[in-house]
Amino acid sequence: MEAISILIYNRNQSERSAALARSLTRIKLSEGVSPKRPWVMVLDDGSLIEDRKALEVLPGAVERQFNPTRRGFAWAVNQFVSLTEADAYLVLNPGIQLQKDELLAFVRALEENPTLAAASPTLRKSSDESTHPSIDLGDTASLESACFLIRKKSWEEVGPIPEQESPFACLRAWVSLAMKKGRPCAILPSISLDLDCSTPPPSGEQQGAAPTVDRGKKSRVAAAVADEIASSPDLEPWEIDVYRPGDEQAICDCFERTFEKKKPLDIWNWQFRDNPAGIRIFIARTPSGKVVAQFAGVPVRMLLGGKPHTFTQMVDNMVDPAYRQGLRRSGVFSEVVYRYVDHYGNPEGETVGFGLPNPQAYRIGRRLLGYSHIQDVHETTRILTGEDAQRSEVTVPGIEIQVAEKPPLDVTELFNKIASNYSLIAIRDHQYLQWRYEQSPLDRFLFVTARRTSGSNGEGGPLIGLAVLKTSYLEDQGTSAIVDWLSLPEETEADVAVVRKCEKVAIEHGAGRMVSFFPLYAKEIQLLQSLDYVTEKSNWLLVGRTYHPEVGLEWVSQHWHYTLGDFDLV
Repeated sequence: MEAISILIYNRNQSERSAALARSLTRIKLSEGVSPKRPWVMVLDDGSLIEDRKALEVLPGAVERQFNPTRRGFAWAVNQFVSLTEADAYLVLNPGIQLQKDELLAFVRALEENPTLAAASPTLRKSSDESTHPSIDLGDTASLESACFLIRKKSWEEVGPIPEQESPFACLRAWVSLAMKKGRPCAILPSISLDLDCSTPPPSGEQQGAAPTVDRGKKSRVAAAVADEIASSPDLEPWEIDVYRPGDEQAICDCFERTFEKKKPLDIWNWQFRDNPAGIRIFIARTPSGKVVAQFAGVPVRMLLGGKPHTFTQMVDNMVDPAYRQGLRRSGVFSEVVYRYVDHYGNPEGETVGFGLPNPQAYRIGRRLLGYSHIQDVHETTRILTGEDAQRSEVTVPGIEIQVAEKPPLDVTELFNKIASNYSLIAIRDHQYLQWRYEQSPLDRFLFVTARRTSGSNGEGGPLIGLAVLKTSYLEDQGTSAIVDWLSLPEETEADVAVVRKCEKVAIEHGAGRMVSFFPLYAKEIQLLQSLDYVTEKSNWLLVGRTYHPEVGLEWVSQHWHYTLGDFDLV
């Protein structure tokens, strides 16, 4: 084989792409492969400006091509082939780091099997088996990361990669065409791929012994894989689709199989169906209607610089355990993820996708979605003592403090008065507060309001402040939480009265601690600290990805005014 050209497909994953590109430039090929180094191109598919700038500092041995707009994986690969002259093309997702001997094993597979159109690896199980399960890439529906060495001659015979909606669908479609033309694609079970390319391999060091390819298996072709799938009566085929009314119970059933706990239908209906900001769900559905995977989010309407945008919190993302390992079982989640991103990942769909993931979910989010750290989440807390229980109500002349089970109708008017004080905030109008708190089947929320008194009876004045209190935070009966808070900036006395009322109500419900979430630059933290609250870093990380070329995560991290109620922790 005379020459190999390598494409790294990048979309808002500049750090991974750069690490992978650097490692590939260190590879020195041998055994008849010329030139000794592969030719590497990073083709960026409409990333953000800061990602493009990060890639511009790559070494001169790496060529960079920047597309002005997001054109898709198939378009990028087809453009790459049209720009290069080689005997084989290696297409890599930035989530993979190839080492020298692994690439040579791909080359040997094509050289020793003239009928093969392409070679692809099987990922070995890592120490974290739940994050990187074993995958058989002979069935391209189960790709976790795009990695194919495609023979140029086969490319000319089969044709370019068909335009599909995700990298996985693209490669599966190309393999299907290749098989129809008698050009099978090989699996190399002994190949391992390093999925963590955060640190480039040391220059000049040996990257491990060459793997031994099991020639007895003859690199099992995709047709054999398809036969094995067909012989598994317990495993239905699946298709990726958007949520349709009627899928609700099947989704809840999948939730129970995945997490081994129930998702009551009334909670699902409230969280997704009844959300005033809309529905964001892609699922993998079998012909019988069974849901085997889901990637979903809870959207929220935001004001960003005074203009409406949509942010989406990713929740309930899952894959049926039966589809998680073995043939055709692992790639279903990845494909659902990328179909979701292809559909919603744009300025018109959602500006930012975000979440507070656990470490395992964050690793998956970084690998599949390019999620990045936005901000460490801090909690502001105070221990409630016996003296607090005995303290008299805080009274402020001309202000009345009340507790209700429903949000006041004029809360929209209050929000409109204060919205211009924030660069980035969820639209906390009556419709949102009613759905988020009053209609929630998860728990009971109370609304502590402050009003200016007016009229002869001293009642009915304008709303100047509101806090939403959850008397039992998570499953801790000893903690209450202020989960939302709106107030006029000049009404400090009313704010103090509202906080003290929240503490009184919390103590009446048996709480000995109050907690809240605010960014460090929020005025609420300053007021709470003046009332003997302490702010400390929590165990939560706010992470996400932006899909808007003019909205960077660094800006988001410095301007987003959020509360505990912005997240699905309550």
